[in-house]
Amino acid sequence: MRDLKPYLDYPVSIDRLMDNLHHICMWERLSGTEEELEAFCYMERELKEAGAETEMIFHDAYISLPVSAKLYINGQEYMCHTASMAKSTPPQGIKGTLVYVEGGPEEITAERCRDRIVMLGGGAGFEKIHKAWKSGARGVIGCPGEHFHEKIISNAWGSPTPDTRDLIPDIPYVSVLEKTRDEIMELVENGIYEACIITEVDTGWRKIPLLFADIRAEQKTDRYVMLSGHLDSWYYGATDNGTANCIQLELARIAAQHRRDMKRNIKIVIYSGHSHGRYAGSAWHADNYWNDLHKNCVLNMNCDIIGGKGATDLSRSIIMPEVRGVAADFIKAYTGCEFRGGRCGRNGDQSYYINGVSSAFSSFSKQPRPDNPENRLQQTRSGAYDFGWWWHTTDDLTDKVEPEYFLRDARIYISIAMYFACNPIIPLDFRETARELCDLVAYWAQRARGRYDLSEPQRLADCLMERLERLYGDERKETETFNHLLLALGRILVPLNYTTGNIYENDSGVPLPPMPALKLIDDLVRTPVGSSAAYDIVTALNHKRNFVLDSFERAIELTDRYMDGLAEGV
Repeated sequence: MRDLKPYLDYPVSIDRLMDNLHHICMWERLSGTEEELEAFCYMERELKEAGAETEMIFHDAYISLPVSAKLYINGQEYMCHTASMAKSTPPQGIKGTLVYVEGGPEEITAERCRDRIVMLGGGAGFEKIHKAWKSGARGVIGCPGEHFHEKIISNAWGSPTPDTRDLIPDIPYVSVLEKTRDEIMELVENGIYEACIITEVDTGWRKIPLLFADIRAEQKTDRYVMLSGHLDSWYYGATDNGTANCIQLELARIAAQHRRDMKRNIKIVIYSGHSHGRYAGSAWHADNYWNDLHKNCVLNMNCDIIGGKGATDLSRSIIMPEVRGVAADFIKAYTGCEFRGGRCGRNGDQSYYINGVSSAFSSFSKQPRPDNPENRLQQTRSGAYDFGWWWHTTDDLTDKVEPEYFLRDARIYISIAMYFACNPIIPLDFRETARELCDLVAYWAQRARGRYDLSEPQRLADCLMERLERLYGDERKETETFNHLLLALGRILVPLNYTTGNIYENDSGVPLPPMPALKLIDDLVRTPVGSSAAYDIVTALNHKRNFVLDSFERAIELTDRYMDGLAEGV
């Protein structure tokens, strides 16, 4: 049973939170701009005043800022908006016959789209835009619903490399509102129409800031709990992400007053490049501080989308299984809500899977999902799904913050961060991770339909589960050695659960299934037995299976070595 009481009474001030929020929201914080830098300087001053040691650096990042867009159909202008990473057109624009494609990516073909401007039905996500580009379309029109929501159309994680440059569609893109789309569709149904798109997008490499703040425990240690969050925003970004930045300031103040209780440092990391570089700031941090994060970071708590009006759903923020129990206990203690959590995915500055760092949260308090399907559809159309209709719009201002929920979320974040910083034993429960991994190997074995043998990974997953049950059940624990074991286990099991196997660079932003190293199984079962394509896939799967086997074996060996040391009285 966890003793939460000492962590529930920190003097978190809603007045101070709101005052800091009003200051941060004085600036429109586009990545790499002077206004954003003023906000960074404000954060640094406040962190120093709170008692933190700070360092601000500037690094190269590939950033894209939408400037302007125009759309003409048969000479008539329609209101539109472009997106980050969309291609700029010549001043006269690009022209083509307008074609409407209602269905999924499979309906976006060269026969339908080549040399045309394609209006996409449904959500104009990356896969559809990318497919239209590769099918030879001249431009793409999407529809976000009833409001223009700023977006980025790249699926390169962070700044591009030669291998990921192709994940940035080299095509002009604009979006129109739902009512405009309906008007245009009526025209298209009644004849052939020519479209013209004119876009200007300021895209290229530039310097962006990255701010670190350390609150060090009185007893010297290199290990730390990290509270990360982006400061860049679309427009004035009150709920995304000003409220989160205020929680970072409040945690610094409270941690500085409790250094004597802390067994680990608190590190606050504030990025740019989240909104306009597809997590460019956190990706650069994960790459360039890889060794420090790998050796010393105990937990990454990412702070994003905090305290919005109507944000009563606290059950769904993403979290890793080894952290879920602690988070659920604190959320229930503060609110009475049952926290289930969602699986960490390719979103929300989750750049630290490659470092083996356990993670809690990203976008946190959400709009409730209505039970009525019609209401849910309306919520999605309005853009209110999860984050509020004002998300990524000019209306994300301080009046969209509910002080009661802001204070609630701040208390939850601060309490969990301090709990991880102050407990003698790091409260990560890798039994939960092992259970999930057992289930995932079984899941992939079932999907393989007898086409690929996963019996040895299944055996090793069961062995690890049995070892960890004994490990956590044993009352004999030498604290420092046990903590070292926990971090070592995380460095193996986090990449196994969340990466394709390369721990030195992030996977792309393309969605990945659980235990993604085995995702080729889905490709295998779609090929004819005995075909050349099937043999190719099996060869690649053998490489990935070796990563899975080695990960399980190393985790088992670490656990056995620790248990053997206990048996010998070491």
